[in-house]
Amino acid sequence: MTSTCRTGLLADSYCRCCGTHSLRGARRVQCMQPRSMLSVQRLTSATAALVLFLVVAFRSVGAQDFHPNPKSFICAACIEDQVSHAAKAGGIKVRVSHGTFHGSGAAVTVSWSDVPKPQISDWIALYGANDNPKTTAPIKFIFANRTRTYLSTGAGSYDFILTNTRTDLVFAFLRGGLTTPVLMARSSVIRNLYVEQPHHVHLVYSGDPTEMTVVWASGKSTNELSSALSAESSKGYFDDHRVWYYSNNVAVEEHADSIQSSVPHRHSSSSIGITRSVPATTNPAFTQAMMCGSPASTTGYRDPGLLHVAHLTDLVPGQKYTYYCGNNATGTKTPEFTFRAAPSAGTEPEGGVNFAIFGDMGTGEEDNTLAFGVGGFGHLEWNVQMPAINTTSLIESFLGDLDLVFHNGDLSYAVGYLSDWDRFFDMIEPVAASVPWMVSMGNHERDYPKSGGMYSSRDSGGECGIPTLAYFPMPGGGWKPDNKQEKAVVTDSPWYSFDYGPIHVTVMSTEHDYSPGSQQHTFITCDLLGGTTGVDAADAVCGNEDTSPLNRSRTPFVLFFGHRPMYINTTWPPDMNDAQKMRDALEGVLVKAEVDMAIWGHHHSYQRSCPVINGTCVPPSPVGGYTAPVHVVAGMGGGSLMNNFPPSRTWSWLEVLDDVNFGFLHLHANQTSMVVQYLIDGGDRVRDTFTFYSHS
Repeated sequence: MTSTCRTGLLADSYCRCCGTHSLRGARRVQCMQPRSMLSVQRLTSATAALVLFLVVAFRSVGAQDFHPNPKSFICAACIEDQVSHAAKAGGIKVRVSHGTFHGSGAAVTVSWSDVPKPQISDWIALYGANDNPKTTAPIKFIFANRTRTYLSTGAGSYDFILTNTRTDLVFAFLRGGLTTPVLMARSSVIRNLYVEQPHHVHLVYSGDPTEMTVVWASGKSTNELSSALSAESSKGYFDDHRVWYYSNNVAVEEHADSIQSSVPHRHSSSSIGITRSVPATTNPAFTQAMMCGSPASTTGYRDPGLLHVAHLTDLVPGQKYTYYCGNNATGTKTPEFTFRAAPSAGTEPEGGVNFAIFGDMGTGEEDNTLAFGVGGFGHLEWNVQMPAINTTSLIESFLGDLDLVFHNGDLSYAVGYLSDWDRFFDMIEPVAASVPWMVSMGNHERDYPKSGGMYSSRDSGGECGIPTLAYFPMPGGGWKPDNKQEKAVVTDSPWYSFDYGPIHVTVMSTEHDYSPGSQQHTFITCDLLGGTTGVDAADAVCGNEDTSPLNRSRTPFVLFFGHRPMYINTTWPPDMNDAQKMRDALEGVLVKAEVDMAIWGHHHSYQRSCPVINGTCVPPSPVGGYTAPVHVVAGMGGGSLMNNFPPSRTWSWLEVLDDVNFGFLHLHANQTSMVVQYLIDGGDRVRDTFTFYSHS
């Protein structure tokens, strides 16, 4: 996400939405009317006035910088230690409809009453039962006047959808607004019956078509894990997290290192596959000490629980498998999920290869609540990222024919408020548990002052890439945080490549040094060109890297991914400067390697170039030949759209521009052609189509 939209918080974040689109099941998202803050149906005029006041206040501390500032919300000096005298005297009451819940997605009705002198700044917040509001941001919240009669009656109610943060939950009533909140009353505790239930299941492709990586989370705090692992009698408990899997229609030969499961697979009557299980590596996902700054290290931190990573091996390329995750010691297991193993490089699976590609998605709230952290220091999540849910649902509708998702940076927009990661994984699990969810590093995952990256902004909110590295172990060794240490020890080189059928994929990190002579520049040139490349003034010596050039008869198509664009239509000078810097460093490599398409994010729009070299259009690549890459900005995954463009079409290379729709790229490839379509979340789905042909 770039900085230029930040001054348009009301117009762009609240008003430029997607219309009304269907979600999974019966739930629907009611988005806001275009470009009119006053037309928002769910806001009362009083709430709109409050939001306007808050936005003006936020802008006064630096709208262009858009830095996370937890003290704007949860100030340790502002919140009283105890419930106020009025609440102690039996005044304000907060009630919940249920005393227990079974993980994310459970609905609870929260009601409040007996509020003296109701104010538009009163709010209702969801916390962990043991959270201290002095030091911890809420999971989600609403203003009390979401109930239209609240200001006249002092009472109201709202239906919340709960998030499994691996702890019991409680609702709190607070006064004084977001800057000087005073805790007035709490509900009774809602017991979480799914603390240890495996959740957040997602797949990651290892780069080897005979393998697949399964990642998931579960409860038990870091302290409990450390204590348990120190006791020999308890160690087996944590060793027993595993994945059970079987082939859907062929028997799978038992691997010597795998463990035969005593639990039969659940569809034994319809499959002859042998159920195997493999143990997971289990660690705390990350610790508070690993965060590099506020709010991730302070008010935004929330214990992520345990993270489990299991590697399924000896898969048959292209074969379908069914799996589920769990813990034998507790009997907790997930439902079954199905995935297809990747095809071998150079092969053409039946139906070809199909990718979904986008960037800058964010996280929506299906109950239309607010959350801290989305988009930065004070970006209230009031339908801001609701299109993310619609985009995810649209992608889910393609699951039967989808092989891989590529999320090109700016993932959850948690920016240091870590409960947003929980909602993000709840949102993507229906897709990510069945197809690999591959990612690149964006500014809102990585950037923070003095953290070793290229940029000194506070866009990551103090995460510095640690959650992303933990949750998404991409191919290669550059994505491995050492989460057993008190301080982060990270192999901070998040660039990688892999083959998938007829496609070679190279992924860079635009947040790290990519100048000639850098480690990343060497990786890119060696990956795309091989050997001593002769690119730029000095040759890139590949050393231990694979020195073989790309075999275009095996992988006739090459995709290049990075978050910040090499070509971008914008009026924001830093983005234009970054684009020129990237062209100076890498455009020659992409052209010499005959990269077909370079895909970017960062700017929340859809932009497609002509085949272009040094800002000049060249003829399209003919069948069997090549001229230049096509550059696509695909930042329309769900984050609030941007329209900071020059008043006229300044750039001759720009062929297609869309700043009013959300959606994703659908890519279909075989050995002879690669067809790319831009699909939007509603209406006439196909907005752009273009085709590449094999060079050989």
